[in-house]
Amino acid sequence: MTVYSNPGKPGSVMTYKTRYDNFIGGKYVAPSSG
Repeated sequence: MTVYSNPGKPGSVMTYKTRYDNFIGGKYVAPSSG
């Protein structure tokens, strides 16, 4: 059984961004507010 570290921890195989943009019309666009 393979055990992976939680994302964002040392040794993890993936990471998450703190914020994602909106995907509109095939491009990532920053939100207009908030």
